[in-house]
Amino acid sequence: MKKSIYSLVLSDAVIEGIDRMAYGMGISRSALINKILAETVSYTTPEQRMEEVFRSLESLIRQSGSYRITAQPSTTMFSLTAPLTYKYNPTVKYSLELYRDHGNGGEAGVLRISLRSKSDALMELLAAFYMLWSSLEKRATGKHGILTEDCRYVKPIYPASEMSPKEFGQGIADYIRAIDRAMAIFFSRLDTPAIATREIEAAYLSYLNSKAKIL
Repeated sequence: MKKSIYSLVLSDAVIEGIDRMAYGMGISRSALINKILAETVSYTTPEQRMEEVFRSLESLIRQSGSYRITAQPSTTMFSLTAPLTYKYNPTVKYSLELYRDHGNGGEAGVLRISLRSKSDALMELLAAFYMLWSSLEKRATGKHGILTEDCRYVKPIYPASEMSPKEFGQGIADYIRAIDRAMAIFFSRLDTPAIATREIEAAYLSYLNSKAKIL
């Protein structure tokens, strides 16, 4: 959304109140004034849309009880962690970043999945899982994540057309739960990789058949 500079004459008392509110919300004075004016004229800003997406995602994630929401580094990002059933109880981190401007049906953000570990064996297994998941996505939709050199899975987010913010949040939550479930299957069946692959494929197909989905 295009932004321009405008001159406004406001009372000092109003600005003091705006600054206190902005500080408490962790946003700038301009961002808060833009938000207030947008609400007054019934216009949904990209920032408001992202807030709605994050609220929907947070509500759904909290219902599951198996995820921990972490401190958010910015108003465009949302992060959470989940335990992985493996030696030393490692933690998987899901970091979602949404873009302020994106076209209808275009890339709306990116989900980064990572795990910190000094175990080479664990990271090799994780890379194998990411490659399997990526191949399933590529074959089914053509829109898949990428395995980076530091063993992160970077997934561009493409919401279905005409998704509301609530539906978008639902779709992201469903995707995180789907890949988290598939990862649990993979690590629980390390001795039977063929069975693991079949069960992961079934889990992914189940996700694709869901109503609120992202690709």
